[in-house]
Amino acid sequence: MKPIEEAKKHALEYSRYIAHEIRTPLLIISSDIELMMHESKDTKIFERTIGELQSLSTIVDGLLFLALSENTLEKEYLNLESILEDVWENLKKQYKTDIVLHKNQKKVSTVYGNPMLTKTLIHNLMENAIKYNTGKDIFVVFEKNSLQITNPAQAPKEERKRDMFAPFL
Repeated sequence: MKPIEEAKKHALEYSRYIAHEIRTPLLIISSDIELMMHESKDTKIFERTIGELQSLSTIVDGLLFLALSENTLEKEYLNLESILEDVWENLKKQYKTDIVLHKNQKKVSTVYGNPMLTKTLIHNLMENAIKYNTGKDIFVVFEKNSLQITNPAQAPKEERKRDMFAPFL
């Protein structure tokens, strides 16, 4: 058993090291972009880049969290509508979008799960709904045991369909 415990300890230390090594350049890049943004008249591209850097930082935090948790994720009852509203407000500011969020709430959905992972999931779904939206609307439907987030979008091109899930395989 001792070699297994030592391997876990080494993996944990390595995860912390990697997270630190990734965070440092992200912070430096973000700071440099903020400085350039203050000197520029066109800040839109800088704001988007900073938003993407924040997304990368969130991913690093999530990976580190998973590594540190050693499969003991804390769970609690979460109000999906509250999380959705929080995520929506942040994404609206980040993307400066005029997309309208439509909610069809049959019942407030409460789930039992990890707060950070649930928020990350909703953030990713909402961000994709904004990025790939071809209209001006996003539709959210709360039902007893589900949450649906949809948007008008064009079907992906054939070459994109092949690669769409490649990183997850």
